[in-house]
Amino acid sequence: MKKIVSFLIVTLLLISCEKGTKSSVILPTSVGNINKILVVTKGNDWSGKIGDEIRTVFGEHQVGLPQPETLISVSQIVIFGL
Repeated sequence: MKKIVSFLIVTLLLISCEKGTKSSVILPTSVGNINKILVVTKGNDWSGKIGDEIRTVFGEHQVGLPQPETLISVSQIVIFGL
């Protein structure tokens, strides 16, 4: 009985590790600048508390550099008509 169970387990492992399946998802390469975040939001939100918090969190200065430089550059795109 143990031989049959062992054989079934080995067979299932070999079948499940089959290469060449088309079910895997291939993501496109990323585009854009390094260390840059683009925020898409309403103009009122960007100039209010939400925008202040985003700029505070992501606009934090890098520690250890001789000049002030942010960790991530943040820019905004305004949504009209919402």
